[in-house]
Amino acid sequence: KASRFWAHQRYSAFILLWAVPVTLGFLFLNRHALLPEITAKLRDPVVASCIVIFLLAALYHGGLGLQVIFEDYIHTLKRRRFWVSFIWYVTFLWACALVLAIGKVFL
Repeated sequence: KASRFWAHQRYSAFILLWAVPVTLGFLFLNRHALLPEITAKLRDPVVASCIVIFLLAALYHGGLGLQVIFEDYIHTLKRRRFWVSFIWYVTFLWACALVLAIGKVFL
């Protein structure tokens, strides 16, 4: 289980390695753009896909990091299970909200 967890951390970090500069570049290039311009650019499937991949990878990577912290510092098994489950529940809700928000741009 630990090697699978380690691999998931590395995969999400590798995705973020290219997704962070792409997303920051998009934000920098559109720093003076108005909302209708940004919405129009987000309708491009490539741009929207890059933003979604970045945000989902960041959420997943953050969830993995929080899980490690909680597993290290919460010593009661019952509490640890609760908080780890809570982390992934909140992460899932944020991911759903993200997909719905990007989907709304396309409609």
